[in-house]
Amino acid sequence: MMIYKAPRRRLGQHFLFDDKVIRRIVDYASLSPRDIVLEVGAGLGSLTFKLAEEAGRVIAVEKDQRLYRRLKQKLSRVDNVELVYGDVFKVALPYFNKVVSNLPYSISKEFTLWLLRSKFERAVLLLQREYADKLAAPPGSEHYSWISAVSQLFAQVSLREVIPKSLFDPPPKVDSRIVILNPRFEKGILKDELENFSLKLFSYKNKRLLNALRIIHGRDRGGFLKAYFNSLEEEGFPLNIRVRQLTPDMVERLFRIWDDLRRGWRVGST
Repeated sequence: MMIYKAPRRRLGQHFLFDDKVIRRIVDYASLSPRDIVLEVGAGLGSLTFKLAEEAGRVIAVEKDQRLYRRLKQKLSRVDNVELVYGDVFKVALPYFNKVVSNLPYSISKEFTLWLLRSKFERAVLLLQREYADKLAAPPGSEHYSWISAVSQLFAQVSLREVIPKSLFDPPPKVDSRIVILNPRFEKGILKDELENFSLKLFSYKNKRLLNALRIIHGRDRGGFLKAYFNSLEEEGFPLNIRVRQLTPDMVERLFRIWDDLRRGWRVGST
C-alpha cells in the first residue's frame, strides 16, 4: 500500500497507516481538552488528526518541506493544530504537557534525552523495537546501558505492544514498539553534570565500580578520589559491583555524593 510517493528514507520516514494502532497510541496518552500535545514528525497527518480530536491543542512539527506544505493544506480547517516547520531541536516551541509521536528512528536517542531535559506529564512514543527494549532493560541485563539508566531515573518506562514493520509505508527493516514515559516528578529533569558523569561511568559498564571511577578520575591529586571512596564506603556503597549492575537510583547517589564532596572540596581549597 503506497500512501505517499517517494518517502525520504534519509529522514527516517516510515508512515504508519493502521488506524487501529494509531487509535491505541492516542488512547495511551489519556488526552483531555486541557492537554497540549507535541507531535514530532507529523508526516501525512494520520496521527495528527486523531490527536486533534481528543486534545485541546496539538503542536505538530515537520521538517520535510514538501510534507509540511501538504499537511498545512489538509489542516486548513482544523483550528486546534499549530503546524511548525523545522527541526524540533532547533525551533522555538510553545508550551506542551504531553508528547505523542511516531519518531524517526534516527533521532530516537537524541529526542529521548531532549525529553528528559524537559518538563512533561506523559509521552507515548513509537520507537524501533530494539531501542524501546533497551530503554526498559533492567540493571545487569544484556541490553542495560547508559540510556536505560538515565531514562529509568527520570521516568517510569512502560513497554506496550510490538508493531509489525508491515504496517508502515515504506516498511522499515525492523519492527517498532509503543513506549510510555511517565516522569518521576520528584527527580526533576536531566541536567548536564549528571548526564556527563553517568555517561563517563557507563563508558566502562563492564568494569567494577572502583576501577571505573579510578579511570574516570585519573591521577588522584589532592586526595579527592580517596575521600570520595571513603564517603561511598560510609554510605555502604558496594564498590566491587560492576557498573552495568548499578540501578538508576544508585547512579544518582554516586553523582550526588561526588557532587557534594566536589563542592566542599572547592570551598575548602579557596
